[in-house]
Amino acid sequence: DVEKMLDWFATRTRSSKLARATREIARKDKDDKVLQEIVDTIGSDQEKTYEFKASGRDFGLIVNFEGGAELLVEVIAPDGLTVVSEKVTEPPYIKEKIDAKGGTYKFIVKGEKISENNMPIVLSVFGSEKAAVEPIFDEGQQEAQEDSASGGKKTAGIVVSLLIVLTLAYYLKKFAKIKASGKKTKK
Repeated sequence: DVEKMLDWFATRTRSSKLARATREIARKDKDDKVLQEIVDTIGSDQEKTYEFKASGRDFGLIVNFEGGAELLVEVIAPDGLTVVSEKVTEPPYIKEKIDAKGGTYKFIVKGEKISENNMPIVLSVFGSEKAAVEPIFDEGQQEAQEDSASGGKKTAGIVVSLLIVLTLAYYLKKFAKIKASGKKTKK
């Protein structure tokens, strides 16, 4: 259980670094905004599908991940046609412009060759605010959270607190067993 928790925290920490880097790439043109951001994990032979409601204005796509993996990235237009299908081995994958039609786009990411389970990936749709029917990502709120000096410290504090509580629980349980076995031998 402890190992799973530590793995979860490590994955979230790695994901947040990827997300920050992805946002910087998406905003290289100051008129562009991150319209939708998805932070997830993927393993070998796993397929993830995400959706984006486009207004009909062009948008871009970034898929960021840690190196040493092979992904297949596909973009399916609202009419069912595949507009992008590329094997990606070097992060980040950037598609600067997708000639958009109004409707729901599907983004499919397949883990072809991944050396670990639960490799973090970040998928960001970017462009003019008018490219999205309804932006899902609130950049201002996200940046405020990241820019706060306590953001990373809070996570580290939670991890340390959790480890202390788990350690205490372990030793209390061990102490209770020793005390219980001491009572049995006195009878």
